[in-house]
Amino acid sequence: MPVRAAAVLLTLLVLAALPASALAAPTRTWNARLFASGDGSSIRLTTIAADGAAAGGKFLTDGTPKAVYFNRKRLVSLSGRLGVVSSITSLNDRHQAAGYASSNPAARVANLFGSSTDRSLMPRAFFLSGRKVRRLSVPSAAFGVNISGEVAGTFLAKDGRLHGFLWRPASRARRLKKFIDLGVGDARALSDPPPIRFRRGRRSATAARALPNLMTIVGGNSVWLLNPVTGALKRRELAAEIFLQAVSNTGLASGGQDHSDGTRSPMVYDVGRGVLRMPTLPSDQTSGFAGGISDSTGLTSGSTSTDTSQHGMVWNADGSVLYDPNELPGVDLPPGTEITNTPAVTDTGLLAGLATTPTGVQDGVIVQPPPRAKEPLLIKAFDVYVDSHGSGGSGEDVRRFRKLIHDAVVSYGQSHLRTACRTLRDAAESLKDISSANFDEQFDALYDNGVSRGQAQDVALPAIAINIRVLVVELGAEMDCKGLREQLGI
Repeated sequence: MPVRAAAVLLTLLVLAALPASALAAPTRTWNARLFASGDGSSIRLTTIAADGAAAGGKFLTDGTPKAVYFNRKRLVSLSGRLGVVSSITSLNDRHQAAGYASSNPAARVANLFGSSTDRSLMPRAFFLSGRKVRRLSVPSAAFGVNISGEVAGTFLAKDGRLHGFLWRPASRARRLKKFIDLGVGDARALSDPPPIRFRRGRRSATAARALPNLMTIVGGNSVWLLNPVTGALKRRELAAEIFLQAVSNTGLASGGQDHSDGTRSPMVYDVGRGVLRMPTLPSDQTSGFAGGISDSTGLTSGSTSTDTSQHGMVWNADGSVLYDPNELPGVDLPPGTEITNTPAVTDTGLLAGLATTPTGVQDGVIVQPPPRAKEPLLIKAFDVYVDSHGSGGSGEDVRRFRKLIHDAVVSYGQSHLRTACRTLRDAAESLKDISSANFDEQFDALYDNGVSRGQAQDVALPAIAINIRVLVVELGAEMDCKGLREQLGI
């Protein structure tokens, strides 16, 4: 491994350190965990990391939001650190968070989007990494944060209109713009930086050599495509009745399409092909919205409803209904409580959302699949990573990783727990070899083509495969395997 790449890799893995608290005891079936306030307030979980950490807000009876964070052990309040009004809207796999906050008890995010002109009643976007909080000084709200710590959101511009923004509060690139005004719009989510390839031949300016691998930002009816090396930005607008809410690393954006009769259809937009797809509504449901989409595996989550009921919902990559989480085996909720919305889903099918009690109070909910359900999705996410970033060498480690994950799950299902954990640790070693080689190659290609060290770190970061590492750690936690977090450097 080149010395400079090795040093950068070690630094980034330290920055990606996550809490070491353990999940619940291993299970071989689905389970749901509810988070109730006990004081009549509602708890809404709106974002989830690959290891099951989640976040959102506790909403008091007067509508005041208080940011909450589930650290995989317990739900904690972050309002003391963020402000008397606060909500976390996005969480990445490094447990960096983004959202909105204010020290004014009367501030509400709705005021940013409504007719109010009083800026003191509008919150400010924040970025939280560890104990450090960075804030924007203008009325704003952040809605998305990617693995590199880049943030997408909406702010009130000098022209009095709402503009989308891309903010890089954690970037180490000195020559890179920290804040980009995307123009009139409402930015809600962004993908991770894509791998960058360079044209061969005579050495020339980086901007001319970088091939157009583009990062995707979405929100409302807009799609922004950004070259993370050159800074070139393109915008695409869809029909006015379309609203995009989330985006994957495979170029799929999810949201909804409003209709004149007041109903809404769930919708997935294939950015690369420019194709809209409508996920199927169950036969007894009249409306729906796809608020979440997994990073790599095409799972789409959200809710469907009638005039009198609402249900959480998960769709397959092809748009067919996968399941209503209320009907999963092992999901045992109190009588009259229904999971009504699942706005966040991970690559292996963990869900975060909210459940509504018979009294109308909302409880936060996390739904967790068993290992046998996670295995094919983890392999699919890994294959997407390899297709994007490379096999890290001959490909033998790729084949070995797939087999070892399968063998670990089989051993676990047969109650051979020591064998399962030993096999999973072997899989982790293969993953480390693959991702370290891919990071070296990407970082060196960027650095050798004139990209600054800081920018090369930011753009190459996804090659470390933090998302796959975290998926393996989460699977290991479900199997009660020790030491995987330390082994994988997270």
